[in-house]
Amino acid sequence: MVCSVQTMGRIMNAKRRKALEVIHTALLAAVEQLEQVQDDEQEAFDNLPESFQQGDKGATMQEGLDTMQSARDELENVIDYIATARGE
Repeated sequence: MVCSVQTMGRIMNAKRRKALEVIHTALLAAVEQLEQVQDDEQEAFDNLPESFQQGDKGATMQEGLDTMQSARDELENVIDYIATARGE
């Protein structure tokens, strides 16, 4: 099969766009999973007695919640970059 250079460029471009689409979809799923874990942890924190919330255990849980939120924010930034790269 003989392909022109222009045709090959389009084929490769379509492959790269598809690869970005796969990555984009996986990252969206990761954000959803992280959000679920974060929601579960927040619920667990909220159900602690106030004395535990204000103690070491509560501080550790809150730090984890803050870290998960930072991770979600960063993943959402990456998702935006990939969407821009895909031409969205």
